[in-house]
Order: sequence, then C-alpha cells, then structure tokens
Amino acid sequence: MNASVTPASNNISEVVEKLRRLSQVEVQSGWRYCDCDQVAGSVGICNGPVAELNGKGHIAWPSGKQVIYLGQHFVVPNNLHGYPVVGLRLLLGLTWWAEDAQIFVGGELVGQGDLFDCADRVLLSASVNPGDEFWVMLRLVSPGHDSGALVRSICLYEAADSACFDPGFVADELEILQKSLAGNSENKNSQYLPTKNIANHPWFVKGNLLKSEIDLAVNLIDWSALPNRAKFDRSLSVLRHNLLGYLQAFSGELDDLTAEATENTEGRIDRVFEVGENQYSTSIYIGENLNIKSFSGELDDLTAEATENTEGRGNAVSQVGDNQNSTSIYIGESGAKSIYTSKIYLVGHAHLDLAWLWPVPETWEAAERTFESVLKLQSEFPDLIFCHSTPALYAWLEEHRPDLFAAIQKQVAVGGWEVVGGMWVEPDLNLISAESMVRQVVYGQRYAKEKFGELMRVAWLPDTFGFGWQLPQILRGGGVDYFVTQKLRWNDSTEFPYGAFWWEGLDGTKIFSMMSGAIGESIESVKMASYAFDWQVKTNLPDALWLPGVGDHGGGPTRDMLEVAKRWKLSPFFPRMEFAKAVDYLALIESQFLPEVAATFPENDDVPESDNQGNLRALEFANPSISQLKNLDSLPIWKDELYLEFHRGCYTTRADQKRQNRRCEELLYQAELLSSLATICTGAVYPKSELESAWKQVLFNQFHDILPGSAIAQVYADANLAFAEADRACHQILLKSLDAIAAQISLPSPPQPDAQPILIFNPLNWSRSEVVSLPLPDSAGLAWQIYDLSGQPLVSQVVKGDRPPSQFIMLFCAEDVPAIGYRVFWLCREDSQTVGNAGASPDTENKTDLSKLTYGIAQKNALCQETHFAAPQIILENELILAKIDQETGNLSSIWDKVNHREVLNAAGGNQLQAFQDNGQYWDAWNIDPNYQKHQLPAPILKEICWIDRGELRQSLRVVLQIGKSEFCQDYTLEKGSPLLKIKTVVDWQETHVLVKAAFGLNVEADFVTCEIPGGAIDRTTKPQTPAEKAKWEVPILRWTDISNDGFGVSLLNDCKYGCDIQPNQIRLTLLRGSTWPDEQADVGVSEFTCAVYPHAGNWQDAGTVRQGYELNLPLLVKVFPQLGENRNKSLPAVGKFLDLSAQNLALMAFKQSDDDANVWILRCYECHGEEAKLELKSDLGLAISQPVNLLEQPINLPQKSDNGKGFRISAWKIASFAVKL
Repeated sequence: MNASVTPASNNISEVVEKLRRLSQVEVQSGWRYCDCDQVAGSVGICNGPVAELNGKGHIAWPSGKQVIYLGQHFVVPNNLHGYPVVGLRLLLGLTWWAEDAQIFVGGELVGQGDLFDCADRVLLSASVNPGDEFWVMLRLVSPGHDSGALVRSICLYEAADSACFDPGFVADELEILQKSLAGNSENKNSQYLPTKNIANHPWFVKGNLLKSEIDLAVNLIDWSALPNRAKFDRSLSVLRHNLLGYLQAFSGELDDLTAEATENTEGRIDRVFEVGENQYSTSIYIGENLNIKSFSGELDDLTAEATENTEGRGNAVSQVGDNQNSTSIYIGESGAKSIYTSKIYLVGHAHLDLAWLWPVPETWEAAERTFESVLKLQSEFPDLIFCHSTPALYAWLEEHRPDLFAAIQKQVAVGGWEVVGGMWVEPDLNLISAESMVRQVVYGQRYAKEKFGELMRVAWLPDTFGFGWQLPQILRGGGVDYFVTQKLRWNDSTEFPYGAFWWEGLDGTKIFSMMSGAIGESIESVKMASYAFDWQVKTNLPDALWLPGVGDHGGGPTRDMLEVAKRWKLSPFFPRMEFAKAVDYLALIESQFLPEVAATFPENDDVPESDNQGNLRALEFANPSISQLKNLDSLPIWKDELYLEFHRGCYTTRADQKRQNRRCEELLYQAELLSSLATICTGAVYPKSELESAWKQVLFNQFHDILPGSAIAQVYADANLAFAEADRACHQILLKSLDAIAAQISLPSPPQPDAQPILIFNPLNWSRSEVVSLPLPDSAGLAWQIYDLSGQPLVSQVVKGDRPPSQFIMLFCAEDVPAIGYRVFWLCREDSQTVGNAGASPDTENKTDLSKLTYGIAQKNALCQETHFAAPQIILENELILAKIDQETGNLSSIWDKVNHREVLNAAGGNQLQAFQDNGQYWDAWNIDPNYQKHQLPAPILKEICWIDRGELRQSLRVVLQIGKSEFCQDYTLEKGSPLLKIKTVVDWQETHVLVKAAFGLNVEADFVTCEIPGGAIDRTTKPQTPAEKAKWEVPILRWTDISNDGFGVSLLNDCKYGCDIQPNQIRLTLLRGSTWPDEQADVGVSEFTCAVYPHAGNWQDAGTVRQGYELNLPLLVKVFPQLGENRNKSLPAVGKFLDLSAQNLALMAFKQSDDDANVWILRCYECHGEEAKLELKSDLGLAISQPVNLLEQPINLPQKSDNGKGFRISAWKIASFAVKL
C-alpha cells in the first residue's frame, strides 16, 4: 500500500462522519437569547445568556405566541479539523418550530418562515476567508398551542462552484451507497444497484463482496494530506473514480473505463481498472482477496483534463496542484452515468390548505405568492414541472388575477404546469354524501376541461383524513384514472402495507392508487435516496416520485432546492433525477403491472376512458423490459375503505359544521329536484347558476380542514356565512318551485268554501306515510280541522311550536304520499265545539312555564305544553313501541318492540350520556385521547322531566340533564304509526376537553355492525383481532348504523352525527367534544341533533333501514297553496307521482337539468342493499330514460337492460346515472 495513504476504518459510517466534520459545524449550543420583543437591531443578544438545550437538543421556549430572540456571532476558522475553508461558500442551515420566524444577518432581514416553511439554508458568504465575521439574529414566535423550538442549526461549508464536490458531498454519496448496499443485501428483489450481473458472479454473496470492496476502497482517502486541501481532494477524486469504475465494471456497463483480466501468481483473476485519461490515468488493481495490489501514477502530480459532456461543460478532475488554495474537482466524473438503474422523478408541489390556521382571504394571498414564485423559477429552471390541485383556487385567480391565471394556462399548455386533484377542492371524504363527492368531481372536471383543455386524471388528496369505500367508483366515473395520497403514513397503529396498489371499491371498480412520499419535502440527497430504496423494496418498482416544495401554507419549490437538485443530478452516485408530471409517472408504473392485472378487471367494467388519454406525452420514460415485468409480482388489491388511524375526533369536532353541511346537502338535493320538476311541469326557468353557486359554496366548506372542525374561529365565521347563503338560496328555490307546481294542480271541490289547500310533497323515491307539522295561520285559539281529498276529517293534534315567536302547529298523518310526488289536503276553520281531535288531550291542559327550567336551555326554546308527574316510570307508547323513562335518573330504561315481542335494550339501557376527559392530544381538534375510557366523568344530573305533547298522534317527553356546566335538553318522541323512538337533543355546551357519547346497550349481539357510508354500507367487526381492526376504535358513519342477528336487529339513526364506537351489543354515538386548539371555543354554545332507535325484524336490508335514515333526514314537505285561481289549464292532478324507481333497493341521489342540454334531465341513483336492482322508471309526467351516462354526462354502454327490456339492471352498490327526456 502506498505509504501516503494511512489505514482507515473499513466502517463506511465512520468515514462518512469524518468527512462531514470537514465541512459541517453544529452551532446549536452557541446561541444566546433575549425574550424581549424589541426591534431586532437594538437587542444586545450576543451579550445575553447562553440558550440551554433540552433533551432533544432543541432550544425551546413556552407556547402562547411568545417571542424569543436568538443571536450568535460566527467567525470563519482557518480550517475544519485540518481542512482549509478558504474560498468555500458558507451557509447556515436552520430548522425551527415557530409560528413566525425572521432571520437577520448583520441587521438585515434575509429570510422568513413559519410553522410550515420551517427550514432554510441562509447564504452567509459565497466565498469565505478565515476571520470573516457574521452576526446572525433570529426572531422566533412560539405557536399558540405548543412550545416553540429552534430544532437545529448547522454551518455548512460547500464548494463555491456547485459543479464541484466537497467532503460533505462525498460523505453523502458514500452514505447513499452504503444504504443501497444494505438494501441489496437484505432484499433479493431490490435493484438499487445493477446487481443482476453481480448476483450471478461466483464471488458475490448477498452483496457482501461489494460491500467489503467499498469498505477497503475508502482507505484511498489520504487523511495525512490534511491540511493540503488540493492533495486531500485528489484522494477523494481517486476514491470516487475507483468506486465508480468498480461498480460499472461489475455491472458490465463500463463506458470510458476498461477492465482487463490478468492471472496473478496464484492463478486468481485480478481486475485492473484504468481510471482517468491517457498519461494521467491511475490504475488500481483489486484482486479477489479484496486487497489493493498497487497504484500507478503519483497522486501529487495527478492532472486530469476536462472533457466536454453533452451540455458542453467540463466534467473531470481539473488542474489540481499542491500550491493551490482551492481545488475544482467536478462532480460529474467525466460525464459518467449514474451507477443506479433506478430514477427519481420530481414534481414541484405546494400543498395549500384553503383555510386552517389562517382565514380564506390569506389563502388567496398565499396562492398568489406561491404561483408567482413558481412561474419565476420556471423561467430560470425550464425543466421545473409544478403540479397543483383545487379548481376552486384557479377560479378565484381567474376572477381576481387574470394575468396570473393566463400565465398558468400557458404553462399548462406547454407541459410545465400540471392541474391535479380530480375535485373542486381537496375535501373531507368521510363526512360528505356520495352526491357531494360526485359534485366535487363534476365541478372540478368541468372547470379543468373548460379552462385547461383536459380532465384531471389524478385524484390528488395528500391530506384528507381517510377515504370512503365508494370513492374508486366515483373517481373513475368522473374521468379520473389515478388516486394519490400520503395521509395513511400518519397511521398511529399500523403501517399501510402498500405503496402502489389497486384500490377496489365497494362495487368492484378499481383505480390505480399510490401512497406517495411525504409532501412539503426539500431536496435532501440522503433522505431522497433512502426513500427511493425503500420504495423499491416495498413495491418492486425501480422508479420513485419525490415532491419538493414548501407546503400547507403554500410556498412551493425554492431556488435553493432547485440548485441542490441540479448539483446532485451530476453525481454518478445518486439515482438519476428528472422532473415529470405526476400523471406520466403514474402511467409509467401502471404500465409495468398491466400484464399481470389485465385479467382482474370485469369484462364489463363500467369505467369510462378519460378523453385526454391520448395527450400523454411521450417523455423519455423507458418502457420496462420483458425481464423486468417477469420479476414483478402482481399488484396488490385493497378491498376496503382507506381508514386513517388518526384524527378520529374530526368526525365530531365543530358539530355546527356537520349539521349545516348535512342540512345543505339535503336542501340542495330538494332544490334541484323540485326546480327540475317545476321546469318540466310549468316551464319555469331552471335556476342553474343559483344552484351551481350554492353547490360550490357547500363544496368549498367541505374542505378537509373546514368541515372536520380543525381550523381557527375566523374560518368558521366565514363558513357559516357561506352555509347560510346556500341555505337561503336553496330555500328560495324550493319554495318557488313548490309554488309553481302547486299552481298547476287542478283541485277538487273543497269541503268548505274557505278551505285552504295544503300540499304535502315527498322528496324521496318511495311512497310514505308520516305525521307532518302544519303551522296554523294564527294563534288566536280558533279551532282548525284537516280533511283529505274525499272530504273526510283526519285525526289531528295542535301543539305549540318550538321556535319563537310562539305559534300553534297542527299535527296530522299524511298517508300514502307517492314517490317523488304529492298529495293535497284541506285545512278548514271550524267551531271548536264540533272538532273532536283538534286540541291537545286533557293531560296537557295543566301547563307549566318552561322558562322555569334551568337557565341556558329555556333561552333557546319557545314555550311548550308541559306536565309534571310523580310516577316512578314514565311511559311513551304507540301501536308499535312502548318506551320507559326512569323518573329518578331520566335514563331510557326500556324499549319494548310490540311487533316482535321483545325487549330492545339490555340492562345498561339506552341513550346513556357518558362523559370522559379527552385531553393530552397535540392535535387537539383532530384526535380523541386513545385512553379516554379510563377517565370517565360522573353521570349526568337529572334537572327536570316533563311532558311536552301527549296526544293521539304524538307523545313527547322532555328530560333535562346536566354535565358539568352544560345542559342537555332531550325530547323523546313517539308518533302514530312510526317504528322510531326519536330523541331530539338541544345542548348548551360549555365544557372543554370533555367527550360525550350516547350509549345504547342492545338486547342483540353480533360479530359485525353495519354502518352506512357515502353511497353504501360497510360491515365492521365488533370483535377486533388484528392491530388494524383494533385501531378502528372510533369509526365514521353517515345516517345510520345497525346491529342484527338471528332475525332481529336495531338500527340507530341520526341527522348530523358522524362518529361512533361499536361493541358486540352496544353502539355509542359520539355527540360532542371540547377541543381548544386551534379554536378555543370550538363547540361552545348551542348544538342541536336528533337520533332515533329503530328495532326491526330481519336484517337492515329487510327492515328498510336505508329508507328510514333518509326519512329522518328528509321529512315530508308541507306547503300552503298560493292564492287560488280557477282550475283552467291546470295539468296536474290532486295526487301525483313524478318519479318512481320501482326497486326497493334503489335510492335517488339527484335529479337535475343536464349541464349540456336544457332539454335533457339527469337522474342518478345507487343500489343500496348490496344486491342487483332492476330500475323501471314510472312517472305521471311521461319521463323516460334515454340512455345511461357517466358522471360527466357522457353516454356509456352500461348498465345492461333488464330481461323484459323495460328497465335496467344495476349491480350491487353501483352508482348509475341516466339521461331522461319527456
């Protein structure tokens, strides 16, 4: 061995660490601090006390937006552990956790950041000299909810010429190489390095030979050359040359290098590598015994001539001599290719929450900054490709920044900007209805097609908190080919098993899916390479996707990121890098599995082709070879919802948002339905723009940090205004449409001359009977009577309303109201002595002022009829159910099913309010304490029990309970003919960090509970065995959940609650939480909701639970006719049926005017029982199905027609859309 090369450890890690010490200095312990918020330039921080490090090595200070100043005086040394630093550039790498960060150098502001833009590499000098001084000051503001921290600070000395290496750069190359070798050794299928040839070599055993060779090769570093930087750098150059040569020769891909086999004296084959050019080459002999045989050439005199690569730049060892103060050793190694066969594709990204810890107006500003920055960088870095989602954001730009929007359009046209997302916003996908999901796709895709010329083929949802099982069908039906998220990497219990996979929806539709790398990443070579290697192990895919760019609050790629990327693209010891569109990358990796999965698709899979598939640019993507495909396992298939094992509190937090969203979804359905029918029946103008505006307001509020309740208070002030506007618009459309329809009804002779016709409209696609509430024209105490069309009086009951101003309400049972149709009744004024059932029963004559109830509830509820009593148990009863309330506790102690002759509740009882401490979670609004059940609070205190109604049609009992400072006013209600025990709750909620559930202990036990999800239902185990099953200790639901077994079951319905937990004989509905961050008053105030217990025979399909859930949420509509006119030219009968789908297992999702043809109507429904349905449309209006269409209203061939040719067969769980014409 050459005497100038001292022995070094064979451990690469030690060499890496030694090299880093030559270019990096940890400076975390050198900061001094001042906690006074003063002008930065006037603070004498450097004379202050030294900031202490905590156990994590961080400088931490208290939460609550506390300000701290940190200062440090930096003096450039002569050398770092003997390595001269003169001429190198100096950067200060900083990472913080602060709501606001400002960086000052010499009193000048040079950098800023926040919680999301939380790292920077500040250039202190482009070329340092020993003795240079720098005064750095940081102003940091802690988050309101968490301690602040300076996480890391490090001085980085890099080569002044970014095309040249330095010791730190070589250290990263060696660490990357070490990681790739470890991966090759542990995973026989991995192909980080071109080891197919190596693996077949008789000397190679699981990478050990190669690793040992590299361990010895690092001995070529001449540590004794320090402090001669030029000589030391030459030894690094020799190391890199020989590593490169050895690896390339081993793979058989030697370009400029030559390998000659010679026999040594022992008959062994030694490989001779000729590294370098002509007389300046260095020959390194490495034999089978892994010993270095000899060196040829003198290192001190080595000179390598620069050679031109394809870009015309010199790459080689350039003019290295002993007397030089600095050296220029090029990274590119004479234009050598990467030793890795894999590639890392890059797509610039800037996750931008539409609202979160900032209000929406700030989002618009962040978008402008981000997009302007990206466009500027693209002018300097033409290969930069950037992707961004959210058509709602582009629409704002189009209106308010048309110049910026036009520039983005140009970049989209030339392929530099990719519009992804697949939806109007990136919404929550647990809490919204299936139709809302459809509209997210439809409005997003129509905008993208109109403004950018192509559909969004990638559903880009990196931050949504879980994904319902019908999403694959909805995405594919809307022209989306790929699904991408990274959120399940946040799981708190199990690791999601797949990187690339087919996600098979509830109906069997598959979508190619990817669990991407994290968002908000920078260009960190070791981290990127490690991810790429891990990705290959997990997926057997050679190429990875990396998403550089500051995120959450926007930002995108930075110039430093792009400069670093440009530097690492030169290194042959780093996987090849290339910017690409996300859709092109996904198409590439999908193509590598197509031979294996072609047979897995159903022959008649209802998946429309995207209309821009032909636009996939050719790119440089190399098609995989046949041998590569043969080595790939078939792509795994995931047949389940994508449940996020985290953020389970988002099903419940901000109950007001959940209620308003549910209400607006139902109003939009009804407004579209009624306005469509009014247009068809009466020629009224269809309010297309008003409906679209209302839909987009609601869709915007479904953003994944608004609807889940995880934003600041100002966000909800704005969201409430949007919900209110959508509510108002829908109500106006609804009432106007009902008036238009009513005006076309030809009425029979009234029972009395002054009789007032009442229209009862059924917005659901099945006939139903229901007790309805009719506000009486006045409250003067006069008697009223309701009649049916034949003039027969109906049983009625008069009660007082529950909203001020106090108003009398008439209850009566509207029988047999047709499917999406109506029935007319007559309201007549009569002498009170002639009406037998108009008033309240004698039991209600003794009235008590409700204002005497405890303060808080009485202020929010109008006076109601009320009776106090002393019975030990209070009974509510109709012909189907008998319910008992314990007078001492107010608990629901029994529900007797009179039809099935069995008790519904077990000994635990029903609607038991259970309160728990729920704190200690960093993500306060998002997460429920996993151990909350260990911290149960005392049982509620009974404050009051009183009758509200006790008539023939309705019985209502009010129970008032107190938990802490909060009052729960619960009205138990039974109505004539109804199998439901309804429980309406009004809460004045004043608790913090308390979780409240309503527990229903049931006299039925099952291994699975069925929960409604958007557009379907899912069975969830009550006896979890696997870690993934146990992680589902709180799950999302929609309108109902059901336990059934042995011919009997119980469904629990709700009108705006989304979270629950399940046990074999218990369902607990999660009602309220009390988080304080990021909104201190998240759920404080009045909250209102209704749930209902529905005992039934058979399973939930037999019992029609889906219909019961719809009916609870969409009661019959009651409308007093407008001013009566003559019956001339009125085309509608007194009882009408507009739309009947015939099948028991079809539920209408939407009926609306086509977006493209005002003479065509779109009918959308879904199969809701998990079994084939036969759709036969029946309509008094003569409506008929023209053809099936997809969600974008484009004609498709499926579903198939039924055997009789009169309808269509709709398979299990399918969402089906049809064009309908008169």
